[in-house]
Amino acid sequence: MFSGEWAMVDHMLRGASGLADEADLAGTALVAAAIAGLGALVVALFQRLCRARIAAGSRERLAQLAHLNRATTATIYAGAIAHELNQPLAAIMANTEAAELLLACDPPQVEEARQALADIRRDDRRASDIIGRMRGMLKPSAQVQGVVDLRTVAGDAIGFIEPEVNMRRASVRCLMPEVPLPVRGDPVQLQQVLINLVINALDAMAGVAPHERVVLVLAFLEQDGRHVTLRVADHGPGFTGDPAKAFDGFVTTKEHGTGLGLAISAAIVREHGGQIEARNLEPFGAEVSLVLPIVVDAAADCGCC
Repeated sequence: MFSGEWAMVDHMLRGASGLADEADLAGTALVAAAIAGLGALVVALFQRLCRARIAAGSRERLAQLAHLNRATTATIYAGAIAHELNQPLAAIMANTEAAELLLACDPPQVEEARQALADIRRDDRRASDIIGRMRGMLKPSAQVQGVVDLRTVAGDAIGFIEPEVNMRRASVRCLMPEVPLPVRGDPVQLQQVLINLVINALDAMAGVAPHERVVLVLAFLEQDGRHVTLRVADHGPGFTGDPAKAFDGFVTTKEHGTGLGLAISAAIVREHGGQIEARNLEPFGAEVSLVLPIVVDAAADCGCC
């Protein structure tokens, strides 16, 4: 009887999880042999261990996919970010030259030079923020769970893609409540979800007149007080076919698209205990909405878009 149970445990650890090594199995065998009379309990315990290892492996693979998606996004839109960097760098150069001329005057124009130096400091911080956002997107990291304000997550995500939005002559309208929206999750992965949704909205409106290229980002607390809904809507032609299939992997209507952005976004939302759905709007446009559980009575930092 016990040999059959051990064979089941061995199969679970080797085949199902794929994460146990020989040392794990050897140690497990000693423990199992010591408590051979509790075979059923041993099997139950190892089933639980196996499920935990599978879940851990799934989270790790999801984190790797999310990082790959972030790196791809950053690479594609590096041109827009470089363009955005040119502005503060050019301003720094101009203000430096102005400060030199002001200090070379007889008498030196100290106050004007001081203002030029203040402008240099401001533009330096702006350039640093742009580089910092890029570094944060590219840095691989394990999933970090914590309580974050969804308003802050949205603001950071929109700030990251602002150069691309400007380059496409579009705009993002962000409507957030005044109260915090605390959710438990990985802020970088949640930012990636919103970035994917906004970029998809921008792509959908490529053929729309510039003044109509508006992406609406709306968040609100549900009436039950236990969930928050985040919606991203555009004025494009809408989804082709069944909108629910947009979250299937390798489904894309873009010429150079991978079809993974929405699939990864859906996986991240579900990993955070949420739900995501898509629908077409009337008479035109599309909307993707996600629902996440609120952390009740949590102290989250306040932020806004």
